[in-house]
Parts: sequence; structure tokens; C-alpha cells
Amino acid sequence: MPGNMPDKELIKEIKQFLGHPTDRLERVKIVKKLKETAKDMEKINRYNHAEVFTECLQKHGRAAVSVCIAATLRELRESLGNWNIGWASAVLDLWTWKRGQHHICMVSVRGNSHPTTICDYAGYFIECNSA
Repeated sequence: MPGNMPDKELIKEIKQFLGHPTDRLERVKIVKKLKETAKDMEKINRYNHAEVFTECLQKHGRAAVSVCIAATLRELRESLGNWNIGWASAVLDLWTWKRGQHHICMVSVRGNSHPTTICDYAGYFIECNSA
């Protein structure tokens, strides 16, 4: 699945969510929302991934969850053998005002789960939201 790319509807949602904030406070607000999303996603493990992931989608929306998944895939790319890195890069490229690796690290899902846990919940999401 290395060729997956986000579909047009998801791209539109992500662009709308991230926007082009001209004010520092607007950027801080967006990053704070992404950090909250990542923190909630840290509760996901192999046994509850479907339930908790669904709750995160309902609470934070597809755009915020997509950015956090993409940031996490970028952070874990070596551990995951570049699994879906094309999708992740396409999503992160929509974040035009990010401060490089600094923002990506801030919004990636940390948690104590094994790195491949993201494959359990993100794989189907990526597949369903790809062109």
C-alpha cells in the first residue's frame, strides 16, 4: 500500500482545519487541538483500538486525526519500514505553516504501545480515505 494518497474530500477537510493562520494565537490554537488529539490517541492499544479510535474521530474529526496519524507514521517510518509514508507525507505537506520536525514531533502519538499498534487502527482508516 505504499501508493495510497489521501482522497480529495479528506484533503479539503485537512486544508480547512489547518488553514493559513496569520496570527500566532491562531496557530497555537490549532497545534493545541492537534496535541489534544494525539494525547487522546495515546490511549489506543491492541485491545481497544477500534473503540478508542472511533471516539477520537468523533471528538476531534478526521482532519486532526489524519494529521496525528501522519506525524506518527513520519516519526516511526524506520520502525515501520516506511509503511504508508507516501500518505503521511501528502497529509503533512498540507500543513504549510508547520515548523518542520518540531511541530511533527509535538503532534505525533507517543504512548507506550508497540510501534506497530498504529498499523492496527490507521491501516483501515488510510485505506478508506485514500484516492
